[in-house]
Amino acid sequence: MEMVKTKLVAIVLLCAVSFGAQAREYTWKRYLMDGSRTGGKTINELSGTPKKAAKLLDSCQEGMAELKTVVGYCPEALPMYRPQSPLTNLVADILLEEGSRIAGEPCDMSITNNGGIRVELPKGDVFLDDIRSMLPFKNNVAILKMRGEKILGVLEFMASKRFEAIGGVKVVVGRSGIESVMIGGRPLEKDRLYTVSANSFLLDGGDGYYLRKDSEQCNVTDEYIYDIAMKYFNRLKAEGKPIVSKLDDRVVLNYVPEDMAVSTTESLPPFSQKRLSTDRKRVLTILHTNDTHSHLEPIRGGRYSGLGGIVERAAFIDSVRRADGRRNVLLLDAGDFNQGTSYFTTFGGEIELKAMNLLGYDAGTLGNHEWDNGLDDLNSRLARINQKMLLCNYRIDNKAFWKNVKPYAIIHRGGLKIGLVGILANLDGLTRGIDTKLDYIYPVEPVNELATFLKEKKKCDVVIVLSHCGTVPERKEDGDIRMASKLKNVDIIVGGHSHTDLKEPVYVDGADGKPVMILSDYQWGIYVGEVKL
Repeated sequence: MEMVKTKLVAIVLLCAVSFGAQAREYTWKRYLMDGSRTGGKTINELSGTPKKAAKLLDSCQEGMAELKTVVGYCPEALPMYRPQSPLTNLVADILLEEGSRIAGEPCDMSITNNGGIRVELPKGDVFLDDIRSMLPFKNNVAILKMRGEKILGVLEFMASKRFEAIGGVKVVVGRSGIESVMIGGRPLEKDRLYTVSANSFLLDGGDGYYLRKDSEQCNVTDEYIYDIAMKYFNRLKAEGKPIVSKLDDRVVLNYVPEDMAVSTTESLPPFSQKRLSTDRKRVLTILHTNDTHSHLEPIRGGRYSGLGGIVERAAFIDSVRRADGRRNVLLLDAGDFNQGTSYFTTFGGEIELKAMNLLGYDAGTLGNHEWDNGLDDLNSRLARINQKMLLCNYRIDNKAFWKNVKPYAIIHRGGLKIGLVGILANLDGLTRGIDTKLDYIYPVEPVNELATFLKEKKKCDVVIVLSHCGTVPERKEDGDIRMASKLKNVDIIVGGHSHTDLKEPVYVDGADGKPVMILSDYQWGIYVGEVKL
């Protein structure tokens, strides 16, 4: 079991962070869900909530039996990361090869978003379940005709933001921008018309890309990216060939990105581990998760093989509740508990709903992937979730939605009065499942209004923002770190969306001069964070 015990060291993530204020009286740890509590145990050997969680998963197996079909073999695990990785290179190369078949001519380049690739492939047998989980979205193959000048603009956008999966090209990037681009082994020609095989999600604003507008011709085919990947894997299996991929020179960075820099502890104030009060009635434990993405079972392969799963998480949560007393424990989630494995694509979010209820979450906010099956479907699930669902920075003309979602909540735990607020990133370009107009509001004003109300009118001891805006900004909107400096009366931000691997909390001085503690638990239920007050 890994336990990270912090001393107020902050990772500098794409923005300047102020550490001038005095440290809050909090401690933060994160616990690795490594199977040490439940690994290897049968259902009959488990008890309490872990046993119920195991039974929930067992009840799903008949409906997922077909997904256990072996469709290939990986000699080595294929992980996913940026700016390139074995897995993203594989998917981009499949899109390039199969796109050429669909187009009836060689494609010069391929592009798909990393966000459309949801899990890593394991070493050994690869199941249909792995491919369904890896490519769960119904995104089509689009064949585009693009001038070299437009392709350069797309690559410059990537270089300024973060690279997506690309094939057929070699891009060299320096600190000031792109230094060179090769396509098909030759320098990119700005006036030349190239054939590009692309993910249709990127055509009209998905992840900030507008490839349709950048193209002179655009043919959205009837073939899904998942389907062309299965054709590729089936062909490999029929030929007795393994699934292999590796790093190459398609993306070369001639500098160290700023978000890899880490601050030192020399200039930082000491991290206080003192309780808020010596009165045992005023002790609060906050457990938090984010971006679990339907990872109900331990992760099958890749860098995180064997980690996570709701059975292990249930055992950890039960142990904390036993040790600290259930009335002193608050369990929170910062969104995207849906989409990412075959559990969601097979059961439509029903199993995640049952899991959240089973684990006894107290409150959460919505992530962008909660909307993937549309608002009516989301409303149906929200009507049956036990936790308080919070969102304050959207205008949505839908009574059924607001019946089950509120801007704020007040919960009494550990002798304290806790105010909670929920916020969500701008959904434009993040999901295509929404069939109702949603008006996004920049979160600072509604959060400040509610936090002031909760602190001054409702006399809350602590105000917590559950944020699915990203610890660091992914697009033009501010992430949690930037927003925190504009907030008042906020003590803690529990964040999600950017899958940021915070090994220590970040503290930022708020607009009222008081420090705001920013937390995040990375992704896929690998960790559960714990705050002690």
